[in-house]
Amino acid sequence: MKIPLTGLNLSGKLPMKFMDYIRKEGYRRFHGAVDASVYEYFQCKDSTKAVWYYKKGSYQCCGCREQCETDSQEGFQLFLGMDLPCDTSHDS
Repeated sequence: MKIPLTGLNLSGKLPMKFMDYIRKEGYRRFHGAVDASVYEYFQCKDSTKAVWYYKKGSYQCCGCREQCETDSQEGFQLFLGMDLPCDTSHDS
C-alpha cells in the first residue's frame, strides 16, 4: 500500500499525514532489531533513517519517501505477544 506524498519536510522526514494514516490503519511502532538483509532487499540507501511500524501480517517503514513494506517477518526480531500470522502447516 502506498499513498501519495506531498514531499519530504525540511528535516527530510515523511509528512505527518502518512504517519497518522498508518497509525489509524492499526500499525504500531516496531522496536525490535531489523536484520541487514531487509535493508539489502529494499536497496535502502540509509538504514539509519529507518522507522518501522507493524501490524498483523505487515511491516511498514516510514524512514523515507520509498515507504518500504513487506508481509514477510523474515529479518525482523520476533517478540512474544506480537500479532503475527499463524503458521499451522506443522500441526497435525
